[in-house]
Amino acid sequence: MTKFPPFARRKSSLIALACVGVLSAPMAVNAQTVYNYQDRDICGYGTCNLGFSGQGLTIQFSVATGLQRSKTDGATAGDASNSNTSPRNAVWTGLSWVRFSGSRLIGGNFIKSTSFAVESGITMDSGSSSTSAGVLGTRDTAVGIDTSIGSFWAGKWTTPYNSSTTTLNVTSSSVGAGITYSGVMGSPGFGAGTSYNGNGNTGFGSSATAATAISNSMSFGRTTPNTVHYLTPTFSGVQAHIGYTAAEETPAGANPLTKPELWSGTLTYKNGPLYIGGAFEQHTDYLWGTAMGANQFGAGSASVGAGTSSKDKGYKLLGSYTFGSTFVSAIWERLKYTQSGNATGLSAMQRSAWYLGVKQQLGGPHAVAASYIRAGSYSCTSASAASCDTSESGTVLWTLNYTYAVDKYTRLVASYGRMSNDRRGSYNAGGVSYLASGATVNTAGNTQTSYSVGISSSF
Repeated sequence: MTKFPPFARRKSSLIALACVGVLSAPMAVNAQTVYNYQDRDICGYGTCNLGFSGQGLTIQFSVATGLQRSKTDGATAGDASNSNTSPRNAVWTGLSWVRFSGSRLIGGNFIKSTSFAVESGITMDSGSSSTSAGVLGTRDTAVGIDTSIGSFWAGKWTTPYNSSTTTLNVTSSSVGAGITYSGVMGSPGFGAGTSYNGNGNTGFGSSATAATAISNSMSFGRTTPNTVHYLTPTFSGVQAHIGYTAAEETPAGANPLTKPELWSGTLTYKNGPLYIGGAFEQHTDYLWGTAMGANQFGAGSASVGAGTSSKDKGYKLLGSYTFGSTFVSAIWERLKYTQSGNATGLSAMQRSAWYLGVKQQLGGPHAVAASYIRAGSYSCTSASAASCDTSESGTVLWTLNYTYAVDKYTRLVASYGRMSNDRRGSYNAGGVSYLASGATVNTAGNTQTSYSVGISSSF
């Protein structure tokens, strides 16, 4: 039997629903809220499920905001989207959400319990719902069952590939100004932002902006709609997680036979302070060439070509270890994009990246964390006899955090982040996007720097 959740919990007081009494089905209020030291209550050590045992109805919150000062400089001379900016101040919003969830014990020989979750993002600086025009269900939202052979759920959910390294990110955006590892890990660059959060059947390969189209088509940091998941029981510390996203997002105007499907999976091992594993994800017909167009390797660079079919793959090796009050983590990732049906441009390109993180708990409520990421340049294969050049397209990202725990649930934080793109690299750290004032903050070759102070709290 799968145990909900398959990782360490931290209890906090429940904000009780005043409306519990009007629910048509009787449901006892559960006085337990789950939360981990990072920023997620549902994903850890390579697994991700609805996260409930027993039965009841729960509300959870995680909110983060503060003051940020950022700038961009050093953009490659002559780039058409040059966007060097002087330092500016802003109120930032970290990873913030509200979550309604519940569970009911069944107690059968096969079906043990049923669960649901409805989670929505919040932009703390403006007070609006984030990542969608709607109000509810903009983040992980699903219904599922826990059985004697594992857990099954369906809805909109973070992919196993994406969630496998959530707890390895020691400088999470819940405790900083948004310059975080998802600006590189899982991101193809090219201004794609830090993640893809699908809402409805948005379609791949085209969008109002090139950066959004690239994120839709190429990001491996995905939360996908129209998805089903299966999580195995744990066998001597080993657990597998598989997710499938159905072909319901065919781009407008594309061949009706196009079927943009996604498969994602992890295999992990947890034994005391040790956690190791691997993750794999494959996208079929997400048409990355159509999304990229021209000028993605600097001003004047040729189009990568618009293929009629594509198959893209992501690979990750990951691990962490806790030495007393010290936590260390490491990730290696390779993203590989291939396409066919285009006579010119690229038929394939790939890049590798690696991440190192360390978090040190100091005396009392004090803690410090640091991370380093290096994404190498893309290698490429031409679709024709012509040569291709994708050199100097990588980036380096440093992040530092200091946190002070006011109590069990609230932290004060000071953060620093610096992303330095190579001459033709155009990664977007995410936390300084407001600087561009209509231009693109991800200009080739630029450096993005941010300082921030803030507060995060979870209930």
